[in-house]
Amino acid sequence: MSRITAWIFLIFLCSYLPMTTPASAQSVAPAIDLECEAINPSGNLELHVSLNESATDYATCTASNPNIYEEKIVIYTQNEAGLAVAHPEEIIVAGLSDAEFQVTIRADSGTPAMTSELRVVAYVVEVAGVDLNDRSIADDEDSVIVQIMQYYDVK
Repeated sequence: MSRITAWIFLIFLCSYLPMTTPASAQSVAPAIDLECEAINPSGNLELHVSLNESATDYATCTASNPNIYEEKIVIYTQNEAGLAVAHPEEIIVAGLSDAEFQVTIRADSGTPAMTSELRVVAYVVEVAGVDLNDRSIADDEDSVIVQIMQYYDVK
């Protein structure tokens, strides 16, 4: 009877062991997830320009690395209106971590009122110190609406 009890106890104990994936079976393919949000309640970048003053606004972007290895990310932006945009050229994202960065956009004085799109793209160019030859292997993008509102000085 004690042998049967021991086997039942052993089977019961084994059912509570954590199910882990060996390191060799974890994903090592380069990947990045990108999300960008404007700081305004509207969710858009809002540039209030006049004939005498330029305006700036920014979005906060988060690059998430779902892999266990560190990745180097190159940031690229494109906007239909041809506005000045500033952002880091590249960032390092630790394994299983997030990294935040800001994308700032500027409209010069006298820029006409319009709505356009700011597209932010992140490319993985290096994984664990190893360069990738093909940037299309791992990339992600997000976009934010840009609203340019023009105010006229009345004097």
